[in-house]
Parts: sequence; C-alpha cells; structure tokens
Amino acid sequence: MAAPQRKFDPYHVLRLERDAGAEDVKRAFRDRAKATHPDAGGSAEAFADVKRAHVILSDPKKRAKFDSTGEAEPDAVDNADQRAMQIIAMLLRGALAGEQDPLRADVVTAIRQAIDKDVADLHQRIRVIERVIKRAERMRGRFRKARRKGKPDGQNLLDSMLTWEIREAEAGLANMKAALADRKRAHEILADYSFDREEDMAALQRQMAANAYAAASSSTSPFGFRIF
Repeated sequence: MAAPQRKFDPYHVLRLERDAGAEDVKRAFRDRAKATHPDAGGSAEAFADVKRAHVILSDPKKRAKFDSTGEAEPDAVDNADQRAMQIIAMLLRGALAGEQDPLRADVVTAIRQAIDKDVADLHQRIRVIERVIKRAERMRGRFRKARRKGKPDGQNLLDSMLTWEIREAEAGLANMKAALADRKRAHEILADYSFDREEDMAALQRQMAANAYAAASSSTSPFGFRIF
C-alpha cells in the first residue's frame, strides 16, 4: 500500500506569511535550517522539509504554482524510500556517536527499537490532534459576539481562531501520518538486515575452529591413518 501524501505547506515549514519577500525567505531558511539540522538536535525529515520549502519559495514559478493550486511540486525528498533511509541514517549516526561501542550491540535491533518508540509517540500525538480537531469542530459556531449599537458586527475573531486551529491541526495530522508511513517503510527495509556483533563474530570463529578440528579428528587418510 502506498504511503499517504503529506500535505506540504512551504510557508508553514518556514513560518512565513504569504506575502513574505525574497529576503524574508532567505532569512527564514537560514534560521529553520539551523534549528532543524540533525547535528543541532533536529531530524533528517524536518531538515529535508526546510530545504524543500526553500526550493519552492525561492523559485518564482514554483511559488506561483503553489499559491494558485496549494500543491507543492514533488521532488527527490518526497520519495518514500529516501525518507525512510534518512530516518535510518540519522539513527545509525546516533549509534556511531554514542558512548556505547556499537560493535558490541545489535545495531539493527537497536535502530528498530528506536523506530518503534517513534511510532508509539506518533500514534499518541495523532490521537491528541484528532481529539483537538473534533473538539474544535464542535466548538465552532458557538461563540457569540455581542452586538454594539451603531457598530457593525464585524468578524467573529474567536470563530476565525478556531478555523485557523483546525486548519493547522489538519496539516499537522497529515504530516504525522506520512511520518508514520515513513517509519513503517524504514522497518520494512531493516527486515532484510542483521548485524554481527563482535561477540557473535568471536563465537562464530570459535565454533568454526571447533567444527574444523572435529572434522579433521574424525577423518582418515587414504592410507588408513587418522588425521589430527
């Protein structure tokens, strides 16, 4: 089954207003790139989104297309396998940089467990956002603005705020579901791999040596002599 498409909004990713100028885009990209870079505590996925948002908003044609259709042009970053590999690469980098010697651990299992933790966390966050959306939708239309004599009714700011919250939550929900699909794909990729720890390799070498000795001990030469 294909991974769900993320609802990608470059303005939201770079935290920009729709009328942001070219310099605003450059400044926002620098700020967000620093904040989301994996070496600064961010994630490969978030960093890739920032780069993609910058590509769209810094190109007048791509930006105009998004502004008119609401659809972001797909690119290499949108490839499901590449996103899954970015997740694996980030976790592998963490294993390499950690205090524990990765050669003494089952690295593949450790990466799977880290992905499982992410998946559990995403499921929890998805439940929270779905609850927020349902409650906001039930609340919408229930705020009554007092009418003042001689003044126009004007905009219902609280209702507008709820509408904005619902839109933001729906965008976040779509992104989280896509992130969940990416982690499931990473799990599928890792299913084809195992890792030989130093202890496993040493034990295997000892077993091979013992097997070779046993085989030699039970063999005889063509002349009837036992080979030791």
